[in-house]
Amino acid sequence: MWGTRTGVGIAIVMGLVAAHAWAACPRELVAVGKEFGVTIRCGAPALAEQPRLSGREISRKDTQRLVKPVRQFLASVSAARGKSRLGEVVISDGLTLDGEAIGGLEVNGTIILGAGPYAEVDFLRSLHHEFSSLVLRAADEVYQAKWRRFGDGFYRTDPTFAEACRRDPDFATAVDPALLELGFVSNDGALDFENDFNTYAEMLFAQPAELAGLAQRSAAVESKLALVRDIYAAAGLTAPGVGTKPRARALGCSRDLDALAAEFGVTLVCDGPAFEGDEDITGKRPSDQLIRTIEEPLRQFLKMMGRP
Repeated sequence: MWGTRTGVGIAIVMGLVAAHAWAACPRELVAVGKEFGVTIRCGAPALAEQPRLSGREISRKDTQRLVKPVRQFLASVSAARGKSRLGEVVISDGLTLDGEAIGGLEVNGTIILGAGPYAEVDFLRSLHHEFSSLVLRAADEVYQAKWRRFGDGFYRTDPTFAEACRRDPDFATAVDPALLELGFVSNDGALDFENDFNTYAEMLFAQPAELAGLAQRSAAVESKLALVRDIYAAAGLTAPGVGTKPRARALGCSRDLDALAAEFGVTLVCDGPAFEGDEDITGKRPSDQLIRTIEEPLRQFLKMMGRP
């Protein structure tokens, strides 16, 4: 998707890369590409359907900064190159379209990125942001329909919101509490079906701990994250684990048991049992004194059961 972000925002354009003279790519990047069987090119790209796109050669300083995230990206997606139709990776500097800075383009499986003065993690996020579009497009229609149902009716279609995401990288990547509750991990993820998936994928592969934290705060994020992992698994890729725990709750208990539930990631219910099909089982809420008495043995029990 089009974007300028903290890191490299990427766009999707269906077109052809016009024939032109590529600049010599520094040997470190070429070697990384050969290691994974992917051609890496450098220079100012020319797109047949986007003649107003411009860029420059990357510097030696940029090269040293980008080798690590490029290698990490290719190592994590190499198993799905065939299904995703990943072609080449082209790195340019100062990408602009109609004089306005953009992060990059994806053209028929070729990823074109702007090098920019970005941190390694942001460049890695952008690589996965764009690659995830290929994964989603190649996914079974059943998976696509499930993903679409998560966001239908919740996407922000007002032009002013989209313009703010495009022009302000900080706003685009910000986490809005109201949108998080609906399952969006950033403002730009709330723009549409595909960008929603892009934002999950980039965090899953580049910042999994941060994504895990958001999943702990939102049941919708937790559910969508599970589907993202399923879609990647269907493409032959194992997404990194994010270390999420079951959502912790202590219902009708005490402050101390609330803390215990959060510590071990379990649900504790202090009330009479209600089991469908076992209506003969009865009980009532334990007294506050009894709740205080069982706290320590319950802690020991959870440790013995091997909970985190």
